[in-house]
Amino acid sequence: LAGVNYWSARQGEAALASIYEGEVLPMSSLREVDTDLKDVRFRMAGVLVDVMPFVGSKNHLEEARVAIPKEWAAFKEQSKGKVLPPEEVELIEKIDKKMQELPGFFQKLRAAYETSDKAAVTKLLEEDWLEINTQVIKPMAKLLPKRQEAIKVTYEARVASAKRTLTIASAIALASLIVILGFTFQVTGSIHKGV
Repeated sequence: LAGVNYWSARQGEAALASIYEGEVLPMSSLREVDTDLKDVRFRMAGVLVDVMPFVGSKNHLEEARVAIPKEWAAFKEQSKGKVLPPEEVELIEKIDKKMQELPGFFQKLRAAYETSDKAAVTKLLEEDWLEINTQVIKPMAKLLPKRQEAIKVTYEARVASAKRTLTIASAIALASLIVILGFTFQVTGSIHKGV
C-alpha cells in the first residue's frame, strides 16, 4: 500500500515537472523575448515624440541587448528534443534567422541614441524595424498561442493520466483492504474456535 502511494506521488511529481520544464519555462522565455522586443520599439517611438529620453532608452536597450538573445537561447534549449508541429518549427526557424541579425540593429540604434539622432532613429524604425516586425514579431505572435495551446493539451493529458493513476491506486488500496479484512476475519474466527 505504501508502495502504491509512493508510485502515485512520483507520477504526480513527474507530471508537474514535465509541464513546468517542458512547457511553462519555454513559454516564459518566449514571452520575455516578445515583451522586450516590443519595449524596444515602444521606446524608439517614444524618443521620436519626445516622451522617452535618449539616455533612458539607451539604458533600456543595453539591458534588452543582453536579455533578448539570452531568453531566445533559453527558449531554444528548453525546446530542444521536443517534437513540434511543422508549422511551429518553421516559425521558430524564421524567428531564429532574424534573431542572428539583431545585434547589428541594436548597434545602430545604440549609436543613434548616443548621438541623440532622431533622424537615425526614424530611419531605423521605418526601415529596419519593418523587417524585424515581419520576421520576428509577427511569427512570434503566431507562435505564442500555439505554444499556449500546447501547454493546455499537455496539462489535460497529465490530468487524465493522474486520474488513471488515482483509479489504479484506489483499486489496489481497496483490494488490499479486502485481503486484510478477510485475513483478519479468518484469524479472528480461528482464535474464537480455539477458545
